Amino acid sequence: MNIEKLNKIKSNPAEAVRVGFAMLLGYLVKLRYMTKHNVQIGSNFRAFSWLRITGPGSVVIGDRVSAYASFLRVPCIVTHTKDAIVTIGNDTNFSGTRISCVDSISIGHDALFGSTTIIDSDIIPTRDIIIDSEWKEKHVQAINIGNHIWTGVNTFILGGVTIGDESVLGAGAVIQSKEVPDRSLLVGNPARKIGVTRQL
Repeated sequence: MNIEKLNKIKSNPAEAVRVGFAMLLGYLVKLRYMTKHNVQIGSNFRAFSWLRITGPGSVVIGDRVSAYASFLRVPCIVTHTKDAIVTIGNDTNFSGTRISCVDSISIGHDALFGSTTIIDSDIIPTRDIIIDSEWKEKHVQAINIGNHIWTGVNTFILGGVTIGDESVLGAGAVIQSKEVPDRSLLVGNPARKIGVTRQL
């Protein structure tokens, strides 16, 4: 441990304990899913709450990702088919985020999600639904979320969305079947662009 880290611990021991607990719980989360060959969690995963992962698809989580509960919502990733894949980039933070994936949801690095719901299908599959290629073609569209994204509380990202880097979704924004350019500031339902996050 270097001097800088020791000084941080001394200056804020309560925060050091909180982060230490999150590292321990993160290790337990990784341990829980280690036997599932379709789940990969990178190094230094921090769980400030439990993370629930279910379903037959693949989940790949990068390094230094953090998961938090929010408004009594535990972060949750559900895959509905064996071919489904959720990828989450390095240094991303989830707060009560819910992900439901039938086909493909890709999230870049260094993103910050409030209580966001991300769903790539217009119907959440139940046991009674047969998910075949025809059903997928009708109801499912992949989601691609860029790097350095920030989403406010109670945002919804639905099927067919591509969000460019450095974009922000305001609280309560709902976005579907839309391609968003880099550095977009979006608000409302349906979400509309009202500005840019920074000038080049």
